[in-house]
Amino acid sequence: LTLIFFLFFYFYLKYRQAFVYYYFIKNKIEINLFLIIIVKMSKIMMDNEFKYEDNKLYKIDKRTKKWVCCNDRKPNKGYIYLNVNGKHFLLHRLVYKYHNPDWDMTNTTHDNSIDHINQNKLDNKIENLRVCNHSQNQQNRTHYGGKLIRGVSFHKGKNTWMAQWRINGKEKAKHF
Repeated sequence: LTLIFFLFFYFYLKYRQAFVYYYFIKNKIEINLFLIIIVKMSKIMMDNEFKYEDNKLYKIDKRTKKWVCCNDRKPNKGYIYLNVNGKHFLLHRLVYKYHNPDWDMTNTTHDNSIDHINQNKLDNKIENLRVCNHSQNQQNRTHYGGKLIRGVSFHKGKNTWMAQWRINGKEKAKHF
């Protein structure tokens, strides 16, 4: 009997969504233990407990022991930041890490960017996120220097329009 309760609390503390069902058969000393772990269980990342439901990431508050929606936080410079163990992380990187545990979130090189496919910085659904390099991520920009059209500006000195683009790191330009 004590083994059953030990297992129950172990799975409860580890997964928080584990259910233990046991029953005794009269006139026998037999105990059957059934553990059912729900597919939508939480995951431990960076010593914090997270769960992803309804396209939102939730984190357990260590003080209140209640789930807090991370997507409801106020954005800063268009992105939602989250404090995890005293470090600031972008929410879209945490969402991607939740669904891709082998991905190295601490690698902040130009080859490991997370791109919002629909260009909405607040849309952190996993379907809207992809890994790309810095060059690919910059191709999604819609504003540059306050201009709405990407790569096109007016050259005052020549009194012409100028289109600019980069191919493999080399800058190209055309006046018209």
